[in-house]
Amino acid sequence: NNTVQQWSDYYDGYGDYWGVHDMNTITLSIPGNHDYGNAGAKAQEWNDYSGQRYFGFSYGETRLLTLDPYLGSDYPHQQVDALNTYLADKGPGDLRIISTHDYGNLDVGFLNDNQVQVGLHGHHHNNFTTDVGTYTKSYTTGSTSHLWDGVGIGNLGWFRILTVENGVVVK
Repeated sequence: NNTVQQWSDYYDGYGDYWGVHDMNTITLSIPGNHDYGNAGAKAQEWNDYSGQRYFGFSYGETRLLTLDPYLGSDYPHQQVDALNTYLADKGPGDLRIISTHDYGNLDVGFLNDNQVQVGLHGHHHNNFTTDVGTYTKSYTTGSTSHLWDGVGIGNLGWFRILTVENGVVVK
């Protein structure tokens, strides 16, 4: 099955390309516009192979939140409700980070209500920083795919490393 092979390549690698299991670090996957199609079937496929499409988790006093505005009809209401419940249960923490594929699809009311400080995104295939809502500084990174611009052969392409001190991104 082609779908099974694609997920296997993603996790275990293909040829000279690393899979996420080879990265020796925590890796979170979130769906994006290339995962979109038959939304109901794609949402189920994502859940089957990669786990929950939206979630929150804590690392010390940091709250990492993810949203999926592409798959299914549960965005934004059910997803935002689930994250609001998560924050109510775990507390707001000192630093709140949201991750979605594209900052343009964020629920700005949710960001403002929860004073989310940092957004992490892809989609635009270049590095830039922008403000979203009142509190959120969003960071977008370049492509990590070997398919874009003929680069990334033998590795995972570009990454942005952000340094956080006392709940603030300093570089």
